[in-house]
Parts: sequence; C-alpha cells; structure tokens
Amino acid sequence: LLDALATFDEALLSGEPRPVQKQRGDAVFAGSTCVGRAARLRVTGIDADTRLSQIRRLAEHAQFQRPRLALVADRWASHFVVAMMVVAIATFAVWWSIDPARAFPVALAVLVAACPCALALAIPAALAAANDGLGRRGVMVLGDDALTRLANIDTVVFDKTGTLTRGEPRIVDILMLDGSDPVVARTIAAALESGSGHPLARAFADAAVAPADAAELLPGQGITGRVDGVAYQLGRAGFAGVGADDGGVWLAREGVAFARFEIRDPMRPEVPELIRTLQGQGMQIWLASGDGERAVAELALAAGITRVRARLSP
Repeated sequence: LLDALATFDEALLSGEPRPVQKQRGDAVFAGSTCVGRAARLRVTGIDADTRLSQIRRLAEHAQFQRPRLALVADRWASHFVVAMMVVAIATFAVWWSIDPARAFPVALAVLVAACPCALALAIPAALAAANDGLGRRGVMVLGDDALTRLANIDTVVFDKTGTLTRGEPRIVDILMLDGSDPVVARTIAAALESGSGHPLARAFADAAVAPADAAELLPGQGITGRVDGVAYQLGRAGFAGVGADDGGVWLAREGVAFARFEIRDPMRPEVPELIRTLQGQGMQIWLASGDGERAVAELALAAGITRVRARLSP
C-alpha cells in the first residue's frame, strides 16, 4: 500500500466480513476489495504469486484427490464385477433350463441392474455435489477426506466475538479514574486501535482520528503506542497496570491506568437454536474466547453452552 491508510474487504480470502484497515507498506492481497476511497498500490506479485491463486490451487488439488471412501469403492467395484459375472452366468444357466429364449435377456438384465459403474461413480458424484453445495454457501473444502471426516465429529468449539456475536462491539460505559473527560480517553483509544485487526477495535472506530505512533499489538494482551508523544497502553487489566482482571478494557498513561471501557457485543439471534440443534445431534459444545470471564459466561448462559473457557491466548 502506497497511501497512508486504506480499508479493504478480505472476505473472499478469510471469510471475515469486517473490513481490514491497512497502513503504508502493508501487503494487500489479490481477491480483496478496496472499501471507501480508492487506494494506490504497488504490484509485487502476479498470477501464481498471489494469495488468491494459492487458494485456488489448494481447492483444485482437493478436487482431484480421491478420498479414502472413493478408493474403497473402486476396490470393491473390481470384486463386484467378478461376482456379477458369476451371478449372470448362473442366471443364464437357470433360465436356459426353464426358457432358453429368455435366458440371454434375463442374464443381460442382471448385468445392467447391477452395473459396477454405478458403484464406482456414486461416491465421486455425491462428493462433487456436496462440494458444489458448500461452495455456494461460501465453504471451501481443501482436504480430500474432509467431508468423510465430518461424520466422526463429536465436539464443536466456538469462538465468541464475531462468531457467536454480531461482530459489532459497542462501548456501553466509560469509567474515568482521574476525573478527566471520557471523550479524550476514547479518542486516545481510537488512535491506538486505528489499523488494528482485533475484533474489539471496531468499538473504538473513528475515521477522524490519526493513528498512534509506534503502535505495537501484543497478542492476547493489548496494544501500545504514542499519542502526542505520550506512551499509552490499551488492553487487559494486567497489561494496563491494574491487578485483577475484571473483563474490561483498560487504558493506561505511562503505565498508570486512568480509564476503563465496558464493551458489549450482542449475540446473533440464531445462536440458541444452532446450539440446540448441534446438542440434539449428540455433539459436545464448547465456547473458547479471549474475552473476560463475565462477558463469556453471560453469552454462554444465553446460548445454552455449559463448557466454557475465557481469557485464552491466541
């Protein structure tokens, strides 16, 4: 990217519907779409070097690979041919003794009805239809045995933010410890989160705010950066210098916390029915999230999930 800042939709590559903000020097992948104003790019790879081409090659490789079930069908088909020839000859012999004029048509009917080609083609045809149906729903199958392994799944682990929730986090409360203006704290947090790909960054989205200098994301902890020459930290309580983790997002100035943000992301309305459906199929459901204990527990209770893990690292 040659411009200072631009936004791109990478849903075709990652499945993530939320646009991603890029800064000058960041890589922009073929297959993504520029959102908002136009951006200037330098082309560094074409055709086979692009991310989209790599994904296409993976999909083509998976389609040409024969899954284990298809190989088993091929193996049985060869034995099936011999068995059907024996049955057809036996049928011809029996009908020859009953009605010689009908012996050949009946034996031929046996071979047609028990055509081994149907056995050899049934599984590839079913897999092709399944892959096509999944593709129309935005699911790409890259493993040759991926579909056959689905039948053995007994546990489903869900992420929280953006998966079971709408991916539209909102700040519902700001607690100021030093009595300063909450608007200032939010502006600083927006500058730190500008360009961040973290799901919670959307809660601080503000296009009018300039990005923080020397911003650095520490996975599972938070983000640091300098705003107007002052060092700030935004993230978990411990990361911001607060002892106990209470599930909030804390903002600290030079290592001293002075603001706390309470963020909520509403649950998708179809989640409870989805969880009941999967549980009805005998599957164990887990919720694994990097969010705080309280927020994760509240969503799990509303969704009907009993197996929960919070504050997990990436």
